Amino acid sequence: MPETARILQKELEALPRRARLAFAGRCLRRAQALLYGPAEQMNVLASALAHIEQAAGGGADDGLPEAAASAYTLALDNVDSGDSAHVPENDTIVTCMVAHATAFAAEAGTLSDAHQAARLIGQSIDFAIHAFRLAHATDAARTIAAMRADLQRLMESAARERWDDDAPVAADWFGPL
Repeated sequence: MPETARILQKELEALPRRARLAFAGRCLRRAQALLYGPAEQMNVLASALAHIEQAAGGGADDGLPEAAASAYTLALDNVDSGDSAHVPENDTIVTCMVAHATAFAAEAGTLSDAHQAARLIGQSIDFAIHAFRLAHATDAARTIAAMRADLQRLMESAARERWDDDAPVAADWFGPL
């Protein structure tokens, strides 16, 4: 399978719950490098990502519903509306995509059904990948390949170490970006 091949829901569904969240967090952490906009918007996304990473690492996940709602609100009300007149349109769309990606991942963390959660994580990652492509990031292909490598390493560790849904995966498990 080529390294830039789409990450499939069935691959994500095979991962334990916290590993899925950790992978989404890692992809979102990469996508944050694309963001440009008002500090308030960036803070919403950073806070939501912190909740995702905290839940993946074994911490309380009671903040995930609010994190998802905040990211959805940012994407739908503030970014999609075009009110960000001082931000170039392409940057606004990239921020919108990352906000949707963040919201999907946070919502996935609230679900107990692996199939539904994997579908949302898959959509989250698709939005992050599209954000890289839309941003015309010169390293988009390399970033997508790195996401695939992160997933492969996570899948291998989860299988080898027999992780269950409650096995914590801290953000630093992956190493530096």
